[in-house]
Amino acid sequence: PSDLPEPLRYALTGRNARRRLHRLLVITEHASIHQAARALGIWHSILYTQLAQLEHACGGPLIHRSPRPAGAGALTPLGQQLCQQAREYLGLQASF
Repeated sequence: PSDLPEPLRYALTGRNARRRLHRLLVITEHASIHQAARALGIWHSILYTQLAQLEHACGGPLIHRSPRPAGAGALTPLGQQLCQQAREYLGLQASF
């Protein structure tokens, strides 16, 4: 939809786009992608793949990677912007 703001417009391309956005929001609520995947009941590799798809669509990293799992949920400025837009689009309240 061309009337949506960037990066949300780019994130909503392809099949299961809303699901990917929701899963990004779940990542932000956990200390690691592995924990987020467990909470969602999916393999962590699926979550990594979907995160990579979102990052490709939006043109940059959405979370800071670090060697420590605790750093996995730290959003980049692009990630913060997308999460805020996603919450509004999906009708969710901010959790932080």
